[in-house]
Order: sequence, then C-alpha cells, then structure tokens
Amino acid sequence: SCDFDTLGLTPENSPGAGAFTGHYNRLAHAYEDVKAGGELFVSYGQNWFTTRESYMGLVPGEDDFEVGEDFIETVSELFESLVDSTTVKDDVHYMGQVRVDIWEMIVNSPYQSRPLAAL
Repeated sequence: SCDFDTLGLTPENSPGAGAFTGHYNRLAHAYEDVKAGGELFVSYGQNWFTTRESYMGLVPGEDDFEVGEDFIETVSELFESLVDSTTVKDDVHYMGQVRVDIWEMIVNSPYQSRPLAAL
C-alpha cells in the first residue's frame, strides 16, 4: 500500500508507475522544453550530502574534483621528477610498479577526505 495517490498507475498498465514522488508542493522550472518521456533531475546542493555523511560517506562535490585533479597533476610531476633522477628509469616494469605503488598508497590512505573520494 502507498501513502499517496498513484493515479491508478501500476507496472502492468504504465511505464511511468513509480516515477513520481509523494512529496507535494515541490516546484520546478525547466529552462528548455521537456519531451514526453523525458526526465527531470533535482540538485539538492552539496549540503544535502554533507548532512548525510554518517550513512552516505564522504561524497565529493564539484570543488573536491578540482582539488583531486590538481593533486593528480602534482603527483604526476613528482613521478616524472623521480623518473628523471633515477638510474633505473629505463626499467619500464620497475617504473610501472613504482607508479602503481604510489597510487595504491594514495587511494588506501587512512586519512579520508572528499577530494580523496573524488579520485
């Protein structure tokens, strides 16, 4: 049983069954025409995720992906400087393993953060 009017839609008689919410008074504005069968998505903002961290974990936001990208660039530059300064730079297998080891160390860090989750 449901707590809201489904307008008689069921999976047997409509592909739209269950495609709406019982939350009333939600207003939306579309900047473009929405074609029949199209979908609308709502952004609740970053605060929606931060207030649910206890059960959703650290969900990264847009800024966190930018920080993550900057971090990857810095690590790549560091790796290149290591390659240039080592005598084993011609050992492709060894240098590939070094890259894997560095990446594993980063993603398995015990210090969790939203930017790390963006990686």
